Amino acid sequence: SSDVEHTGEVGDIYDFIKGINNYRVFKFAVWKGEVGKLLEVYSKADLPRHDNIFCFLPEQHLQTDPSLFN
Repeated sequence: SSDVEHTGEVGDIYDFIKGINNYRVFKFAVWKGEVGKLLEVYSKADLPRHDNIFCFLPEQHLQTDPSLFN
């Protein structure tokens, strides 16, 4: 299956994303069922287990509305 959930651990995905470019990784500050801001993920331990992550290149992050971030 090509489903990421079945081919690797969450930490492997984090390593891959960080390794392919200088991405900044974010998660919802609160559960995805609520409207909230994005919180930066600084390590694998901070990754959500059952939620989405958002990846921005540094220049994309600078161009994004700062009110979206915690």
